[in-house]
Amino acid sequence: MDHAKQFETTLKKHHERLSSARWAIFKTLTRKAPIAIPAFVAEMQKIAIDPATTYRNIKLFRELNILRDIGTGNRRMIELSDAFDAHHHHFWCRACHAFIDFDSHEVETSLRTVATQLGVEITSHHLELSGLCQDCRVL
Repeated sequence: MDHAKQFETTLKKHHERLSSARWAIFKTLTRKAPIAIPAFVAEMQKIAIDPATTYRNIKLFRELNILRDIGTGNRRMIELSDAFDAHHHHFWCRACHAFIDFDSHEVETSLRTVATQLGVEITSHHLELSGLCQDCRVL
């Protein structure tokens, strides 16, 4: 199922309406890397979606597992959840604030090993790394 149809199905399943504002917010999230909430709200204002509507829908999208929060340092970012985007992790540069998405088979394998050792089942995880990116390391 494509993400647009999955989005519509998720809303219907929870008895929520597919409004033009919700559609615009979702479509914008599909085109963005992690984005700070104030920056996202400002972007939505550019297309005539008021902040109250944006914040209300961010809250709803969180509850419906459409988006997820990412915490890096003292910054709070949002992006589509793994249900709507491929599972990945993030590296955040503390100098230039760049976000780098990455996927690592080795990390996933290590987590399965840890789960086996602990006798647990991991149903989700988020890995956020921070440091200096390649460009900032040489400065």
